[in-house]
Amino acid sequence: MLRAGTTCTEAINFLDNDLVGGSLNDVSNRIPHMMRTGAEAEAEMRAVRKRYDEWTWKAAEELNRRFSDREIAGHLRAGRYRAILTAPLDEARLMMYVELAELREYFRSVANRVRAMQERYGHAGAVRYAVLDTNTTLHFTRFDKVSWQKVFGKGTAIMVPHVVVDEIDTKSYQTGDKKISRRARGVFRLLESVLEAGPEKAITDDGTPVFIAADEPGHARLPVPDDELVASALRLYQAVAPSEVVVVSRDIGVRTRARVWGLPARPLPDRYLIEGGELRRQELEQAAAELVPGGGVPQQPEPKEFAASSPRPAVRQAGNDS
Repeated sequence: MLRAGTTCTEAINFLDNDLVGGSLNDVSNRIPHMMRTGAEAEAEMRAVRKRYDEWTWKAAEELNRRFSDREIAGHLRAGRYRAILTAPLDEARLMMYVELAELREYFRSVANRVRAMQERYGHAGAVRYAVLDTNTTLHFTRFDKVSWQKVFGKGTAIMVPHVVVDEIDTKSYQTGDKKISRRARGVFRLLESVLEAGPEKAITDDGTPVFIAADEPGHARLPVPDDELVASALRLYQAVAPSEVVVVSRDIGVRTRARVWGLPARPLPDRYLIEGGELRRQELEQAAAELVPGGGVPQQPEPKEFAASSPRPAVRQAGNDS
């Protein structure tokens, strides 16, 4: 919705103050309350109509600078626009009143959409957000066991983009590498527990909030998953700025993409890299039951290859002292 480089706060300020409360209001105030007769009154009304035409052009430029959705700016020269420019002056005056009133309500609704995006992504209220890629979730220590507050600093929260959830889901049933498939199934169950917990409820062992940024309905993903991941991190930054957003990846391609767009990127320390480890069913069921009471799937006998002693619960619910 927003162009890279534009934050939600900046977009809202522009819509509320510069557009609706500024230039749009200025054009509206210039419209005569009633149409007087005479050459001077007609010249005044023509000047108002010209001012309206110029305003639509300049406002569209400003909107296109801030919004990637060009339909937003397109509302300025749709509907009654052409009729206003060609209608008799008194009819044009009345149509301008209606048109500007509808534009005022429309741009207020756009501002509310941006506010919803801001609230949706920024609910954790963190100082810093660590955005995890697929590689980090699969080949490093379970994300609920990492000391995020020590590695990235106090006030850190974790965000997992929707595209990463889907990539892990895909890897969970691929038949190539059975070890990776098992690990992916384990990670997917942990992420499912985060979703079941709901907003602001899932935290790691060191108290770091974890949330999944689901795609908005109708969202069109970029064709390259790494690009989509970085785009998700950018949307997060737009919502939470000036809080920092860090892309966490061992993949140099992902880190390079992030830095091109002005986002810091770094891998987890090597001490968290695992060799041959996997998440086991028993501990995952305990994690799900702890996060969402009764949320675990029915217990089934484990194959011998999965049998192991169970560590402490994986992801716990915020406020749960157990």
